[in-house]
Amino acid sequence: MTTGLAAGIALFECNFGGDFAAAQFNGRPQYTPSDVNGSSLYLNKNNEASIFQNADALSEEKKWKDAIVLWDKLLKLHPNCPAIVLRRSLDMRDSGFVRPALHALENLIKDTEAKGQSYYLPFYFLADSYSRCGETKKAEDACLKILKKFPQSVEAARGMLIINRRLHSQKVADESLRQFAYLSEHPPKYDTTFSTMKFSFRQPLPAGYAYEIMVGTDCFPRFKMIMTSDRVVGDTGVVKYIIGPPNYDQVILLNDESQNYFKTTIAAMMLDHCNRKVGESRFGKVIKLGDKTILGKSCVELKCQEFGESSYETVALAKDIAIVKPLARTVSLICGAPVSEYLPLSDTLVKDGYPSQRLTVTSIRKVKVTPNMMTLNPKYHQVKNKGELIYASNGDLKDSDLDQFLQSK
Repeated sequence: MTTGLAAGIALFECNFGGDFAAAQFNGRPQYTPSDVNGSSLYLNKNNEASIFQNADALSEEKKWKDAIVLWDKLLKLHPNCPAIVLRRSLDMRDSGFVRPALHALENLIKDTEAKGQSYYLPFYFLADSYSRCGETKKAEDACLKILKKFPQSVEAARGMLIINRRLHSQKVADESLRQFAYLSEHPPKYDTTFSTMKFSFRQPLPAGYAYEIMVGTDCFPRFKMIMTSDRVVGDTGVVKYIIGPPNYDQVILLNDESQNYFKTTIAAMMLDHCNRKVGESRFGKVIKLGDKTILGKSCVELKCQEFGESSYETVALAKDIAIVKPLARTVSLICGAPVSEYLPLSDTLVKDGYPSQRLTVTSIRKVKVTPNMMTLNPKYHQVKNKGELIYASNGDLKDSDLDQFLQSK
């Protein structure tokens, strides 16, 4: 490896972190059950989530042949699904069937491109597989093709440098670092707020009324929102919550039984509960698909697409529910929908060829706001963690049922 190449990779790892790279490209794509199954509302549909979780666990345990049997079951339900074909191909490769795995990956790319689709991960793992089995020239050509095919993708430049640790190709290093440098100086113009989408009307709620909305997401299977124009209270089935002015990045969780409340941030709650980092939506293209009605509410449906990828989201935004912009943003983050100033009522993620429902609204109705409905009970006691929220009374810690059981023995 030349000094220039070594210096370039050292700079890359300093800026982007070798640990991050290793975590993202440890030989298996980082799919989760929601990528195959979508919303938890579908957990019983053909038992897909259970099949996926078992296959994923078997892959993790290096029981690849057993995992392949389960991938085949999923492929019977979703023939030619790129996400599942990719996982099966990698388990074939890791179980020793390198040539059939390469053939499957080559066919996957050929089939998706014939449909006008372009997914980064199959290209990455094909190049990676070439490099692992000693096909140096094919691996180098594949890396250069990826950089050309995904010129707006920092992930592609990062991934090719990782593969090049094995290849030691000066061409791949030069082109990857050039793409890094260009994208650093000329970042893609993302549409993060749908600022070009201006809707013609919104209907404010009559005084003393709120919307009661039942919601399901791929992270929270079922929860309730009671929403006025500037605040929302709700119930997850375990705890209740309040979000409102002035800090819309904060959520107050409260428990009526213990009469405690706990303040946390939306970002901390999503990371802790869903293992999901909260960030602004970053799309290369946002286009209007048309208008539709959901539960009697007028919506506009948008297609939000990533740079250089066929993966996209379709989201339906309510045009006639008037709420303040900060609240709409916060609700979007909790629901996993693209952030906008309008309330999302449905969201579908199409990732590597597989559609999964991320947000479903099952009912919307107007309800009267009763006294103290939208406020925190002043008698409730603030606690320092969620354990105290459930298992403490008026701020005084008490033993959980399990602790009491153990002490009785």
